[in-house]
Amino acid sequence: MSILRKIGDVIASGTGAVARALTAGFDALTGPVGRINDRVEAHLRDRTTLLRAHYGNKANREAKPLPVLEGPIDLSMRGGMRDAA
Repeated sequence: MSILRKIGDVIASGTGAVARALTAGFDALTGPVGRINDRVEAHLRDRTTLLRAHYGNKANREAKPLPVLEGPIDLSMRGGMRDAA
């Protein structure tokens, strides 16, 4: 029975060591993850302001005819316009 007790002690100490290592590793990641989170939030905040300004201007979404084709670019690229020739 002493062999089984030793095996159990080894398993328990190994499990405790793994748990401590994981806890220390995750605690060490807290700082870098927090800094990345701050950078992502700042980027999204700035990007949202830029996108709202861009899409707030109605002229940015209007399809204007091309000077050569005299039609919207999406129709000319899909072959939806008649040839002038």
